[in-house]
Amino acid sequence: MEDFAVAPDGSRIAFVGAHLYIVEVAPDGSLISTMKHGLATARTIAFDPKGGYIVGGTLGRNTFQVANVTPTGRTTLAETQNDIILLARPSASGDRVMFLARVYTPAVLAIDLAN
Repeated sequence: MEDFAVAPDGSRIAFVGAHLYIVEVAPDGSLISTMKHGLATARTIAFDPKGGYIVGGTLGRNTFQVANVTPTGRTTLAETQNDIILLARPSASGDRVMFLARVYTPAVLAIDLAN
């Protein structure tokens, strides 16, 4: 599991990880639903006040996205190249989404440590 979200009223818990689904359960652990999120790996999830979920992670190779995912579709909110999405959260109204990312820089691996 990479991340989980608790519904504002506490009635549902959603989580994502190294699988292709959003899994939603009741507080007692019973399964409520599963839904494909459309990413290769989802790293963050939040309930969207406007409906559905805000999900972020790896779309493929070095492409990363934050999207709103609902049972009827998926809307890309942001897409980056080489900025690994770590955390995405909507504002209380759902009018804005904040996301935190870190830069993937392969050149760092080439630093000469002998000096």
